[in-house]
Amino acid sequence: MIYYNFGRTYNKISRLDEAETAYKKTLQINDKFMEAYHNLGNVYLRLDRRTDAFDTLQKVLLLQPNDPGAKASLGMLGVFGQIAVVQRMR
Repeated sequence: MIYYNFGRTYNKISRLDEAETAYKKTLQINDKFMEAYHNLGNVYLRLDRRTDAFDTLQKVLLLQPNDPGAKASLGMLGVFGQIAVVQRMR
């Protein structure tokens, strides 16, 4: 949990590379920590790393399919409608 808190702090002060590292360490410890995936996805959005953001936010939806925060963040990528179509096809 301490790395997660570091990530949040780094994110707030726009030290995004450090935030990314802290969230990744959090996920090494607990790969089911949805909030860490969500925050990491948002860091990737801020870094304009769209593919990384998409992949990470998809993991949030795998853990919690109706998460409104992940849906909103994916909407910022302009891909949420496309994801819903793909999920219905499965």
